[in-house]
Amino acid sequence: MAENTAIIVQTQFADAKAAALLTLMGLLALRRPVPISFASFSPLALGTLALITVSILLCLWALTPRFRGRIGKSKGAPGDRFTWTVLSNPDTSMHDHADFARSGDFAHLINSISMSNVGASMVLRRKFNAMQVAFGCAVLAILSSVFALET
Repeated sequence: MAENTAIIVQTQFADAKAAALLTLMGLLALRRPVPISFASFSPLALGTLALITVSILLCLWALTPRFRGRIGKSKGAPGDRFTWTVLSNPDTSMHDHADFARSGDFAHLINSISMSNVGASMVLRRKFNAMQVAFGCAVLAILSSVFALET
């Protein structure tokens, strides 16, 4: 169960980082990070705006949790009665699930939680990968903004 809690906390942390970076990049974009004239766009201005845009899009992508392909659409493995994909399926009966939870085998619960942890871990890995690239783009955007203000 501690593994499940750790994954949840790490997911919340990844979401908080994405929201903070999204806010920072939004503020940077709205404050016109580089002097832009209507007559011409400098390569530095376009590059900075592109980096800000990529960073914002990656933050939004990281904030949208999802399971790929069959994991999110599956009815679960045979005997799986506890994962969120099974519980959120319209074919799942509330009463049947409650009866099974009261009388079911503890091994089924552990197996279902483990399968759920694997799926959540895959989502978490994608979030952190996206955030690494987003932070890299953000650092480059901030540096190019500072450079543009000095020139």
